Amino acid sequence: MQCGSNAAHTGLTDRVKLEVIPPAKWWHRPTYKLVEDVEVAGHVVPAGFVTDGATVPRGIAVTAGLLALLCHFLNCDWGAVLFVLVAVGVIYFPPIGRYLKAAIVHDWLLEGWPGSGVVRPDLHAQLYRLADDAYQQRRLIDQEFRRVMVVLAIAAWRRVVMYVAVRVNSGFKGLFL
Repeated sequence: MQCGSNAAHTGLTDRVKLEVIPPAKWWHRPTYKLVEDVEVAGHVVPAGFVTDGATVPRGIAVTAGLLALLCHFLNCDWGAVLFVLVAVGVIYFPPIGRYLKAAIVHDWLLEGWPGSGVVRPDLHAQLYRLADDAYQQRRLIDQEFRRVMVVLAIAAWRRVVMYVAVRVNSGFKGLFL
């Protein structure tokens, strides 16, 4: 499977070669294994790395779903609106899109950059300096996700929405905003 966008627009080689790994259970998401290295914004993520792409964080989706269900039982009007917003988020932010390289770099950095890849040197130094501070490391990695989306020329509104989603997800993982 190849995913990419208009190379003339970004000026980057934008094809990402992936192998789709089907989920073990029907309710799980598929994952994607890199067939070739991914190079973007000073990073090289090695072939063989497995990612889930850019997904609506489960914490956000589950919380919104539970709130929508609660609203249904309490006869609130905004429960349906919340449910529709989550559905629109899933539709407009599929796991594979023009932002895939940014999502791959983000996932790889969160995993501790396994394999023989390359982290942008100044970011590597900052992450190394923050080795004992998981909150600051996560914040820096989330900011790098946004920076890579800028390099990929992702629309500003999409960058904002996706960055806010990863920061909120950081909060759900106990690494508060």
